[in-house]
Amino acid sequence: MKKILTILIIMMVVSMETSAKKAIIDKKSIVKELPTGEGSFIYDDYKPFATKPIKVWYYNPANQPNARVLFVMHGNGRGAKGYFTSMLQYAKKYKLLLVVPEFDAEQFPSRDYHLGGIFDKNNRLQNKEDWTFSMIEPLFDYMKKNTGNKSDGYLLYGFSAGSQFVHRFLMFNPDNRVIRAISGSAGTYTMPNYSVAYAYGLKNTDLPVNNLSKFYAKNFMVVVGDADTVLSRPDLIKTPEANQQGRDRVERGQNFFNNSKAFAEQHKTPFNWKFALVPHVGHAQGEMAGPVAKFLFEE
Repeated sequence: MKKILTILIIMMVVSMETSAKKAIIDKKSIVKELPTGEGSFIYDDYKPFATKPIKVWYYNPANQPNARVLFVMHGNGRGAKGYFTSMLQYAKKYKLLLVVPEFDAEQFPSRDYHLGGIFDKNNRLQNKEDWTFSMIEPLFDYMKKNTGNKSDGYLLYGFSAGSQFVHRFLMFNPDNRVIRAISGSAGTYTMPNYSVAYAYGLKNTDLPVNNLSKFYAKNFMVVVGDADTVLSRPDLIKTPEANQQGRDRVERGQNFFNNSKAFAEQHKTPFNWKFALVPHVGHAQGEMAGPVAKFLFEE
């Protein structure tokens, strides 16, 4: 009986080890040449985050080596697939290479997602290579390499927390290859104010003013649904620092745009931004996808 029990235990251990190895293999399996059409893969090529791989949803149009590349950043709900689905019809219409990285909440809490990992959990400024922001440019190179895409730059759009990611990414990565960017319906912003602590301002970030000058020169747009004014939404941050930026997402977006414009004028630097309200749209990424695609590709 003991012998049979021992054999059963050994068989169970072997089975568990085999399953674990299979899970690891599945997780690490990356198709280096991405086929055309819709798909997803695990990205772990950026070495500082090799132990924290992310899933990437993509659409690769057939026979389009010069297709424009669009990155879409999801919100704090981490529903990357939903964002991918919402934008897919426009990717097909405009023949885009669509890229939607997924930063799960377990590996990338708010501090490490839309705040970019600028500071660690002890509020210490981290090295640039350890910022989540630093993953986007290498991912762009990866997509080009494995699809044969020839684009020199890419388009960038984020909604809600993804919008926070986008505008901070552009602030802290001035040498990015973004051609055009849209921040949609952010709950809060990093204002050009060096006396207010990050992430509401730039205190202790060591961000050079020249970074902001490069950001203001970008083809950048702040977009908010004109009905995104519901104060009872639990996902609308209502801290004193957030409320100082405005009553709701509409006011906060307008104030971010206006404060940035004033800062640019003060420092005599070009300001190429636009601001737009989308009629009859609340805080709904699916309803924002169409207007954003129109802003990006028809105006």
